[in-house]
Amino acid sequence: MSDAHPTAERLLDQLPTESALIALATSNPAGQESLRGLLDRPVDWERLMHLAARERAIVALSEQLAQTPLRGPRPEELANLQRLALVSEFQLSSLHDRLVKLLGLYAGHDIDVLLLKGAGLAHSAYARPTERPMGDIDLLVRGEKAQRAWELALGNGWTRRGDVAEERSYADHQHLSPLEDADGLQIGLELHTALFTLQAPFRLPPEQLWESARRITIGGQPAYVPSPEDQLLHAALHFAWSHEMTFGAFRTLRDIERILAAGPVDWATLVRKARAARGATCCYWALRLARDLASVAVPSEVLGQLAPRLPNRVLRSLTRYFAEHALPNPDLIVNSVSLSRALWSLGIQPRAQGHGASRPWLDTREWVRVAGGMRNAQTSAARRFIQHSFGLLRSVGGLMGS
Repeated sequence: MSDAHPTAERLLDQLPTESALIALATSNPAGQESLRGLLDRPVDWERLMHLAARERAIVALSEQLAQTPLRGPRPEELANLQRLALVSEFQLSSLHDRLVKLLGLYAGHDIDVLLLKGAGLAHSAYARPTERPMGDIDLLVRGEKAQRAWELALGNGWTRRGDVAEERSYADHQHLSPLEDADGLQIGLELHTALFTLQAPFRLPPEQLWESARRITIGGQPAYVPSPEDQLLHAALHFAWSHEMTFGAFRTLRDIERILAAGPVDWATLVRKARAARGATCCYWALRLARDLASVAVPSEVLGQLAPRLPNRVLRSLTRYFAEHALPNPDLIVNSVSLSRALWSLGIQPRAQGHGASRPWLDTREWVRVAGGMRNAQTSAARRFIQHSFGLLRSVGGLMGS
């Protein structure tokens, strides 16, 4: 009898084969069982590689195909995938080497560091740090020491990012001006004092992460990582809000799976924190997609406590839509940005969550270079809200009829 969640098998059947293969790459045993049902379906190799590169799943795909070969790709195509995987693993190894040096630098100056996102997950939820794809190092430091930490990095192997003007202000950002490694390895560094910008609606103060953080040692250097509940919450908010469920799906699915496999999660605490942070529905969609796409063991009662107040048939239709657009194929055509955002709003229910008028696509500050410096080219939030809201009633009617 299959251990895979029955919803997962039905949902995967409706997705392009390439999307389903990425969703299940290096997944848990239940996910691997679902993946075996995909191996006889035709695969567009070029499309699969495009999607793997987009989701930073090259290493995972290479490892997966070494275990469960496909019949379609030619030997030279597989060899090219293996070469790309080696390059990715080298970059990740270099990134973690730089992380250890940073931790040593900050320990020597009495600056505590909490590893966010990929950096924290790689060293707390994954068997090997290089299993977790990432391009930047995200560190949370206490506000009173943030500027000192930034200056220390700038004087020890890091430089200002070349594509960020020095005049640009980060006063309302969650991190200081981003840096990059001075050796040209294309490694980014963001020193955070908060998790989201001032425009974001979430109540997730950095103090909460510090209070329940776990102390670990990496390469002999001290560091902290968030609790499993805070890691799940941050991953869900980042995917469902910051990326609007259209980017980073592979990493989010695998992060949720690995966090749950690494140790016990207090589901009651997660639900409480998600509600308090105004992120219950964001958590719902990240966890539901992990369950329905990758057979991750998420309790149904937890999903019930986090779910938006919508009929089950609407939730099912939205799940299909979000799954298709979270792991899209290159041929997918988005007919209407307004419709996409209306469906996102229907699923997240931001006003009911207490978000007010805040949306991921509103209140974003766009900076342009003009004579004499930089100018804020912020578009009217109200105007953009009106522009992207007309599709809502149409979409509700369509979903209710599906």
